[in-house]
Amino acid sequence: MIIEIQPDAREADVRQLFEELQQLGLKQTEVKTQLARYVVALGSDDIDLRLVGRLPAVRDVFRVSESYKLVSRKWKLDPSRIEFPNGAVIGGGGLSIIAGPCSVESREQLERISGHLKEEGILMMRGGAFKPRTSPYSFRGLGIEGLKLFHEVASASGLMVVSEVMRVSQIEQMYDYVDVYQVGARNTQNFSLLHELGNVDKPVLLKRGISGTIDELLQSAEYIFANGNEKLILCER
Repeated sequence: MIIEIQPDAREADVRQLFEELQQLGLKQTEVKTQLARYVVALGSDDIDLRLVGRLPAVRDVFRVSESYKLVSRKWKLDPSRIEFPNGAVIGGGGLSIIAGPCSVESREQLERISGHLKEEGILMMRGGAFKPRTSPYSFRGLGIEGLKLFHEVASASGLMVVSEVMRVSQIEQMYDYVDVYQVGARNTQNFSLLHELGNVDKPVLLKRGISGTIDELLQSAEYIFANGNEKLILCER
């Protein structure tokens, strides 16, 4: 089950909730996000939700049977919506377009493409500074200097920056230069990376893995949400 905690709950009441869950034989995991505070409780499906819902710390309680809990639509009925400072919105029923080059190559390239996007009313630009390649001899991106250039040009055009993160060590390195971290198909099951992206306060665009199932995509999304980041964008490929 998923328990949403009252935003103004007293810590004494939260402790009471944990004690009650323990007495019911449920394993508990607390999840704090930018928007709310939850408890994921695992165990018997036969427990009466009213036993938990009556506690003062509880805002709402939901039974979720899927292996992924927090990203399930069984309890979060309203569509997710992520808003950006330039007016771009992902989710909530509207259509948003993210466009741009596969890889960042030059200032001229970025200025030309960002100009076209701005003319078309597109508010988000993607581009890779760190590129995964099948061949070790192929161009693998300009790295952090390319990302800084990308950020400079996109910002001048009022565009949000979407760029792929390849490994944990790049998260902090990229932080000041991206608005959305992209996780590519090769890294959809890089669980160390997903776990650490749960710690950031920026959206994550998560691609479905190579030959990956929908269930596997949602399990990967659960890694990010369960570590505190519910600003998730799921991407088919």
